Amino acid sequence: MKFMNALIILFLAANLVYSQSPVIKVQNAFQGNSQKPQPATFTFTKSIGGAESFLIDAGLGLNFDINSTTSFSAFGEYHRNSLVSKIQNTLLAGFALETLINHDYPKHDLNFAANYNNNLIDKTEAVQLTGEYTILFYDESKLNTFYPNVVCHIGNVLKLEYYPSIGFECESRFQCKNDSAKGNIIRALGKCKLVLYPDSSFINLKLEYFCNFEYRYDAVNSTQYSDFSHAYLQTGINYTIWKGEDKASVKISGSYSKGSNPLISLKEQEFYTISLLVQI
Repeated sequence: MKFMNALIILFLAANLVYSQSPVIKVQNAFQGNSQKPQPATFTFTKSIGGAESFLIDAGLGLNFDINSTTSFSAFGEYHRNSLVSKIQNTLLAGFALETLINHDYPKHDLNFAANYNNNLIDKTEAVQLTGEYTILFYDESKLNTFYPNVVCHIGNVLKLEYYPSIGFECESRFQCKNDSAKGNIIRALGKCKLVLYPDSSFINLKLEYFCNFEYRYDAVNSTQYSDFSHAYLQTGINYTIWKGEDKASVKISGSYSKGSNPLISLKEQEFYTISLLVQI
């Protein structure tokens, strides 16, 4: 109840500060650039060596355009995986700011977020600050090259997109079951999202292969935990049921995940999923 009250106050405050009508967004998370956001996930899970369960990875945000190159979001997220080998149940709420450094070519995308994290399993509360950078190419002459953030045509059969980024995460754990778990963490971050799909001029098939890889390393860690390296891989196939304007879509996804993501309190494990993906 305290979290919901805080989230409502957060959204109302954002709406008062920015008088224009906000754009409502539904996606997986709001930390990181918006060029290729991951959709919200509603999942049936079959754990390796465990029972079936349901998984929710979803965020709701109000997005305000400050000007043509900068936007601001107030967001809340819920990440729950109930019956995998290591249970996840985490709430997040905060603000995100994204700005595009508008040089002629290429462009540089910067995203900063500050949020409250409540890990309901470990009874841990923290404040998190994240920053992420990616480079954007919009020159039409680059369409048949392997530049990042550009649609690459592989002959007349396939299209390839990939979105690399680098960044940092700072986390201050102020409320824990054990005092030894309290402390500050600073992580270096690297990400790459890859999507491969048929060229519609070759075949009108609504399938896509995707691969998301994230790596984090604790440069500073004053808590009791000694695991400084965190890799996370998710790969699979999506089928598009519906596609609307801009990035809006609904998809069915089958995927394999392995690793950990401490930003949302996902501990080291592996599992298969069949998911409904929603993005607005």
